[in-house]
Amino acid sequence: MQKLTVYILFLLFYNTTVAAKNSESNYIVTGTIQGANETQLILSFVGTTGQADQQMSIRDGQFTYKHHFQIPILVSLKLNEQILLFYLEPNTIQIEGDSKDFANATISGGLLNRDFSLLNKQYHQWSSNLRSLFGLFYEAQQQKNKAKEDSISRIFQETDRLKVKTAVDFCISNPNSEAGIYFLYENFGLALSVDSLRIVYDRLDKKVQGS
Repeated sequence: MQKLTVYILFLLFYNTTVAAKNSESNYIVTGTIQGANETQLILSFVGTTGQADQQMSIRDGQFTYKHHFQIPILVSLKLNEQILLFYLEPNTIQIEGDSKDFANATISGGLLNRDFSLLNKQYHQWSSNLRSLFGLFYEAQQQKNKAKEDSISRIFQETDRLKVKTAVDFCISNPNSEAGIYFLYENFGLALSVDSLRIVYDRLDKKVQGS
């Protein structure tokens, strides 16, 4: 009887292990980085995955990385002191960029990376607009033009509000996207009230809520 029990437990463990392995997907990352030869990249898993950092070599400006994972996961790729964020998804992820501006490399492949890239592009556009307003505000200060200062200040506040609203609206309109809520949390988490965050959270898909 004891041998039979051990045998049954072994079968259960084996079937569970095989099922988990079969549910894993291949994650392939290929990249072309101009100006980066014979250089090391460090890939880190964002969050508490328990995965150790991975190192990969760039040869003739190109690199390839393969991994097995059960769910999409956010990772960071570091070249010297520049960091690029993207999602490992069950797809071939392609990265193209320049070693001098690696943090803004182009990422293609996967729905989450599509969302993440779109949000980052919008964020940089809003940030560029705000920097321009800073310059105009400084000029108004130098000219001691109080009316102009007040006008620019109002435009600045409205632009900043719209920047946050863009991220919030994306999360509500795309409740299945983990990329949206991560982007909102990283960039505007402290700018939103608990009530505002609750409204967004309640609209998310259950799977994203538990991510």
